[in-house]
Amino acid sequence: MRRREVLSRGGGALALSLAAPVLLRAQETWSFRDFGAKADGSNDAAAIEAALTSGETLINSRSDRYICEEPVSVRDTPVTLRGGRIEFRGSGDGLSFSYGKPATCDLDDMEILSAGEGGGTGLTIATTAERQIELDQFRYTRMVRLGGGMVLGGLGRSRGGWARALHLDTVNGADIGPISIHGPAEGGGKDARWRDGSIGIAITGRGGASPTALDFGAMQIRNVETGVLAQGGMEGVAFRGPAIVNVRDGVMADWLQDGGRVNPRFIFEGGHINAAQTGMSLRGVAESHVSGTLFYRFVNVEQEGDADWRGLALNTCDRVMIMANLFNGWGDRPSATTPSAPIRLERLKRSLIANNRGYNLDSAIQVRGDQNRDVSVIDNIWEGLTDPSTGQGQTTSDGAPGIRTGWSS
Repeated sequence: MRRREVLSRGGGALALSLAAPVLLRAQETWSFRDFGAKADGSNDAAAIEAALTSGETLINSRSDRYICEEPVSVRDTPVTLRGGRIEFRGSGDGLSFSYGKPATCDLDDMEILSAGEGGGTGLTIATTAERQIELDQFRYTRMVRLGGGMVLGGLGRSRGGWARALHLDTVNGADIGPISIHGPAEGGGKDARWRDGSIGIAITGRGGASPTALDFGAMQIRNVETGVLAQGGMEGVAFRGPAIVNVRDGVMADWLQDGGRVNPRFIFEGGHINAAQTGMSLRGVAESHVSGTLFYRFVNVEQEGDADWRGLALNTCDRVMIMANLFNGWGDRPSATTPSAPIRLERLKRSLIANNRGYNLDSAIQVRGDQNRDVSVIDNIWEGLTDPSTGQGQTTSDGAPGIRTGWSS
């Protein structure tokens, strides 16, 4: 009996109940299994690629374990994906999403892991447009969302791992939740050394001020050589409450790379950086703010034992506020050619360094060159080891050109 006939006869609840089975409801969510994935140890790469290019919302069981023997690539398809553990067995890349037109890549509650030994990129999200008029389409879109259930790394503490865990290439508009990124630990001890050349997050930009509006939450990055590497032109990059630990260099941002220009708004607040050589290095940033962050020297690595350490290095920056940070240089190390310092300044303009405190330091602020202009260094306290007389001093050269200094009472 057709649905129209049942409804035309009336019959109240009975008629409606008879009509219900005839109504067909489209499936709203799918899983990798609906596209042929087995999750039984066989190669599911083709099925996963088919699922991701379908454009459907995908929800997998959190316990599902999928094996991929080769990379999985998706182009110009919006993706919403939840759940599942994907293990890549080769030495190449993992998941990659590329967009020539605005679309959203929304991932959460999943693991992207590598059994390889330091090869490839775990997750790549990229804009393929090259011309500025094409890149402008992305400027006011929310392109990426990575939720707090994301894990990028190896299969265990010292097995596998990515050369780059996450790569965002000319991405505009991103919400990155408290994801977890871990590299392979080499050697014994709870704070074993990272693998050379490994990067937690790589951010690259081209086309003027792209990328824009990248917001990173309270993530954890552990056991990589460089925690965050940002290169090229970009603006509006913010980190709030991240923990970057057991690394050689924490955050290395060079926005002047390849002839770029000084770009605005780099924010890093409430974080924790444990680095052997450089906590944070900023080059070519303006209108930026670093506050409430603990910088301390990674001391459990013999290979870096004689290296100089700096908490924060600023080069060719304008209108920067460095406020209420804590620096701990430790000091139980052999003497280095260049002494450790909480902050190093070079070509800094119209900036404020105030209310910071440091312990176990070889020196206070280091000033390089004579091109700093209109920089106020006020109400900081440094407690040195090799030169206790600098305990409350502001810079290694109070008379450095362009520096105005003050002392705590």
